[in-house]
Parts: sequence; C-alpha cells; structure tokens
Amino acid sequence: MHKGIIAACIAGALFFSAASASALQCVPYARDISGISLSGNAWTWWSAAAGRYDRGQSPIAGSVLVFKQHGSMRYGHVAVVRTQVNSREIRIDHANWGSSRIGGRGSVTTDVSVIDVSPRNDWTQVKVWNNIAKDFGTKVYPVYGFIYAEASVRPQMTPVVHIRQTFPAPVAAKPAQPSAPQPVSQHEEPAAVPAKGKHKADVRKTEHKAPETKTETEIVAAAVPVSAESPVNDDDTLAKRFGSGRYRSSY
Repeated sequence: MHKGIIAACIAGALFFSAASASALQCVPYARDISGISLSGNAWTWWSAAAGRYDRGQSPIAGSVLVFKQHGSMRYGHVAVVRTQVNSREIRIDHANWGSSRIGGRGSVTTDVSVIDVSPRNDWTQVKVWNNIAKDFGTKVYPVYGFIYAEASVRPQMTPVVHIRQTFPAPVAAKPAQPSAPQPVSQHEEPAAVPAKGKHKADVRKTEHKAPETKTETEIVAAAVPVSAESPVNDDDTLAKRFGSGRYRSSY
C-alpha cells in the first residue's frame, strides 16, 4: 500500500518536473506554441527547417524567430512572433530569456518588443526589450530569420506567371492593284501608234521607160546657148567655135 503511494508520488513528481521543464525552456515552448515540430538546440532550428518548413526574412504572426549563438547564449534562442507592429518592430512570446537576476531565467514572458537594427532591414540583427531596465539597451543579437509553420501564416509570395506570347494568324496578301495610267506631261508627246493595217510598207509597181534618144544637132543645141545674133544652124559660126570643117560651107 505504502509502496504504491510512493511510486505514484514519484511518477507524478517526474511528470510535473518534465512538464515544468518543458514550459520553462525556449525550445519546447516555441514548439508547443507555433506547432513547428523541430527539436535540438535553438540555433540548429534554422538548418533543421530546410526542406521541411519555409524560411525567410519577413516577420509573420505565428512564425519562429531563430537567434544565433552569441556570447553567453551558447545554445541560441527561439521566440514565437505574436504580431508585427511595423517594418522594424515585432512583439514576441518566449521562455527562459535573460538571467535569473532580472526574472527571466526559467520563466515565460509575453508581448515583448523586438526591434530590427540591421542596416538593410532584413532582420539579421535585433534588440530585445528589457522589462526591468525599461530599455532596449546596447546589446545587439544576431539572428537567422523566421521559420513559417503553416501556409496560412507564410508571407504571400508573388506567383511567377509565365506569359505565353501569342501571335495573330498570318493575313493573306491582297492581289496587287493595277497602277493608274500616268498623265502625259505637257512637254512630252505620246508615242505614235502605227495605224491598223499599215505595219507593212506598201509595195508599188513602177514602170521603167526607155530613155529618149536625141539627135546630134539637138545635143549641140543644148550645149550651145542660143541667141538672136548667132543662130545655131550657121555653119561659119559653128566652124569658128568647134574648128570642124564639117560645118564650113564651100566658097
């Protein structure tokens, strides 16, 4: 009887201790709140999420912010994003943050302000609000980025649209229109068009007549000009001109 009670008390104590430890560590707490099923040290979550969960540099409610190893934070740290205030500030819920002196060790703190101080606003360097000092302080923490649990809380990516370029069907070429006759210039005359049926030269028959024969007297008369003072038939005159005795009369 007593042994059973003792065993039950030990089992209950162990269960209570495990539940408390689970709630007071950043890794199990972030896993329970976000639903991201990862284990191991906090800083290893970034590489462990590759191929299983989407990762990015934009804060989304429900995503997990993964801190790198830095200084005394040998195991890194994980925190769940509660809401986004602006492009440089978010609010987180996390466990086991800070030393026991300020009440952070082993406890859960919610609605904690975190600001991005990275030069490119890519959430690679942050400061965490110190509720005891009421200040962000000077310490800067390097972080990897955000792990997204569900598709509903992942950042809306612009889908890649492949535009298929279409071309209109080829249009049949129109038949060439006959060109209008060019007006005749005022300085040019139109080419002569041969008359119908006149393309061949007319062939006419010509009659060849025999040349007329003249007498010797007519030839001489044509060669010697005729005058009233020297008649053609005067033998003496002809003899003087031509030196022929034929035309000299007898004495």
